[in-house]
Amino acid sequence: MNFKEFGLILAAMCEVYEKQLTKAGIRIYFEALAPLTLDEFRIAASKACQMCEYWPRPATILRIARGSSATLQGAEKAQELITNQGAFDAWAVVLDRVRSGKWRDGEIGNQPIDHAVRLMGGWYRLGNMTETEITWREKEFVEKFKTKASIERLPAAQASKGALHRLGYNPKKMWGGGGQ
Repeated sequence: MNFKEFGLILAAMCEVYEKQLTKAGIRIYFEALAPLTLDEFRIAASKACQMCEYWPRPATILRIARGSSATLQGAEKAQELITNQGAFDAWAVVLDRVRSGKWRDGEIGNQPIDHAVRLMGGWYRLGNMTETEITWREKEFVEKFKTKASIERLPAAQASKGALHRLGYNPKKMWGGGGQ
């Protein structure tokens, strides 16, 4: 794979995700994704931008690339892996917020994260968890986050969302905040 062309594709991804990588970071991505051809990387990068809410790690891009030539079942498994990666990345955001004390500021404006946190009892509950509870709270968060993400991917959910709003359905009034 050509490093310069690889770098251009990675730079485009950085623009999409508003992410900055150092030269060392670019080199790590290049080395980790070396098994891919430039065309495979280009396709996987495009799919990652469509499917990943958060900046994808090299392993996620590899899974996407391998899933792109798979059967429908393989593509679904790749989507599940991406959802898992997104859930763990989201948990890292939550845990950082809890440890820094910023949990007291309330919701962060990211609907899937805020929704999962609400289902777990809110920021107050997470802010007061002990270190021994972290592993269990992480598992709970990942499950809640993945449930929200899988519901949002359903075509019927997307189509019905507009219809429900036209009928006057407003989840903010029902659940408070930005829940769906």
